[in-house]
Amino acid sequence: MRGALRDNQRKKCYDWENEYFHELDGITDVHPSDFGYEHGKHSFNTNEKAFKKYRRMKYHPDNGYLTLEECQKLVDKAWKRWVKHMHRDMWGTAPEPPRVTDGRGRRGACAEGARIIKLPLWSRRQHVVLHEVAHAITYLVYWRWHASHGPEFMWVATDLYAWHFKCSIREVRKDAREHHLTITNPLKIKKKAHV
Repeated sequence: MRGALRDNQRKKCYDWENEYFHELDGITDVHPSDFGYEHGKHSFNTNEKAFKKYRRMKYHPDNGYLTLEECQKLVDKAWKRWVKHMHRDMWGTAPEPPRVTDGRGRRGACAEGARIIKLPLWSRRQHVVLHEVAHAITYLVYWRWHASHGPEFMWVATDLYAWHFKCSIREVRKDAREHHLTITNPLKIKKKAHV
């Protein structure tokens, strides 16, 4: 999804999220050597088998990654939190949550407007799913009149992160601002207390 404005915060946003949420996601990092792969070993068959097993297990739910069904449940809960409770009067009836697909053939996760979220294997982490939901919500609320990782997006994303990871929203936003990210709520939407 491309915003109408220049996306100046993209790299800062990704760097901050990876630093702040790495441990909260509960991901266990694995390495090919965990499966018997030896660098420089001459036995190709042994290394090939070890590497195949590593590729199968790297993004496995046992290592903390979400299944597509779990990703869809997280999307539905986050969508309900924002759209149904906070913006009902904007549309009359609340729009349906985006459908999660496997992101086959894609290198990165993406939200296509407010309808589809595509998640390749590596991106099935809690904070990445919430990041894409924030894109869909921002697109729905502000349409294309925002930068993809701009202040409006950061307002929605930090709210979702604080809600899901049960953190203080003030602390999350303070940390984001310390990483030179701009966060604003131009619509002056009144938030309900965290549920």
